[in-house]
Amino acid sequence: MGNKEKVKELLENGEIHMVTFTSSSTVKNFVEIFDEERDQVHKWLKRTAVACIGPITAKTAVEKGFRVSVVPSEYTIEALIEAILRYLSSVKAL
Repeated sequence: MGNKEKVKELLENGEIHMVTFTSSSTVKNFVEIFDEERDQVHKWLKRTAVACIGPITAKTAVEKGFRVSVVPSEYTIEALIEAILRYLSSVKAL
């Protein structure tokens, strides 16, 4: 099974809880990879959190139809990880 098929299967089954994007190009590449399943991917990602490294990447994700849940105030991998952990802790507490 190829990576695309595995990711598709995991998304379809609700086994991916968060997708992270570290640049606008990663958002665009993700969308391009799943172009044939565009409607399905958007449906699956409605129940999947989206984390973006910064506001430019988040803007691209929103333009591509994704709901962004996490954007750190500092645009580094470390800050993204910390923001993801805070988000997951807050969701877990609910």
